[in-house]
Amino acid sequence: MVARSEFLQRFEEFVGASGWRTVMSPSELVEQWREFVEICAEGFSSTIYDYTNERSVRDLLQKAFDDPVLRDYSELGQIREAVETIDRRFARECRAGVAMAGVEAPWWHRCVPREAVGDFADDLRAQFGIEDGG
Repeated sequence: MVARSEFLQRFEEFVGASGWRTVMSPSELVEQWREFVEICAEGFSSTIYDYTNERSVRDLLQKAFDDPVLRDYSELGQIREAVETIDRRFARECRAGVAMAGVEAPWWHRCVPREAVGDFADDLRAQFGIEDGG
């Protein structure tokens, strides 16, 4: 059996202490963020609650980047690079001049995907006055 790296052990401890029900590896969290961004690019159709819940993986990743214990590990830099690549794609999928939160919120909280459909488009209209279209 191969021993887990010290970084992976610390990362999993961090995720568990963050209140997530499932302890996930860094690669699983990055993949979850990537999948969310892909869904947004294709057309997010679930509710605004689902959008906010699924987007929270990016919040957890940011907390990991800011964590004083984790930031001392070089492996975190590789994770950050992967997330930054996905972030650039998500930013391209955002509508210009439209936001779901104020400027004090992280940019990914303000992002309104161009491809909002179904319940998500209805929720954007009802809760934020944001109409369809990009």
